[in-house]
Amino acid sequence: MQVIDFNTEKGIYISRFGYFETDFHSHPPVEIIYAENGTFSIFDNVKEYSHLHFAIIDSNKKHKLIASQSELKIIMVEHHGGLQEILNNMCIILSDGLYVQQGSFMSENSVNEIIEALYKTNTSLKYDDRVLKAITLMNTHEMNYFSMIHELIDTVNLSESRLSHLFKQNVGISLKKYFVWSKIKKTVEEHLYTKEDLFSTLINNGFYDQPHFSNVFKAMLGITPSKVYNSRILQVLTNRK
Repeated sequence: MQVIDFNTEKGIYISRFGYFETDFHSHPPVEIIYAENGTFSIFDNVKEYSHLHFAIIDSNKKHKLIASQSELKIIMVEHHGGLQEILNNMCIILSDGLYVQQGSFMSENSVNEIIEALYKTNTSLKYDDRVLKAITLMNTHEMNYFSMIHELIDTVNLSESRLSHLFKQNVGISLKKYFVWSKIKKTVEEHLYTKEDLFSTLINNGFYDQPHFSNVFKAMLGITPSKVYNSRILQVLTNRK
């Protein structure tokens, strides 16, 4: 696996990974998938889409990805206010949270143009200010869930139930699930850009042990971290820390 960028500040995560299969899963970022060679398949709750060269999966869309005969470039994007306009300009419209393309009409240059546009137009989505404060707190502070909830209640002056409802209304997932996602991101970023091993970083970020981290990672991304961040095959192409 090659990590091209893992940028929690911009919410853009780009990697190159091949010859794998996931379980059903869902995650907060939008996922853009391009087959650099071969094809891949996507399953949702209703249908199988096979022999794909390009696809976009909306945030929190439950799916399964099979790329046993291909190498993919995967771009994951979250909280990006300009993404919809970028896709509209390319006449890409998601249907039921999914866009798939079987022919090789999408060139590598076009995919790189999407990536370049994402970095140039990285503006936040128009979430409620209180939701933005919650996201910022979870992404930047080290605390357990209950401490974070009490901090947020004091900060935004809402009850836990009202804040949870508002968060899901804006982001599409529960506050607690996003909190877990924020901890996964911090763990992965620390592992990639420091000399710390994965076990040390997951403990640093509040996971009980390796099985605990592996279970929540697989629920979000459909694959175990040992298959993704295997030190024997992992290459990190950016050096930001």
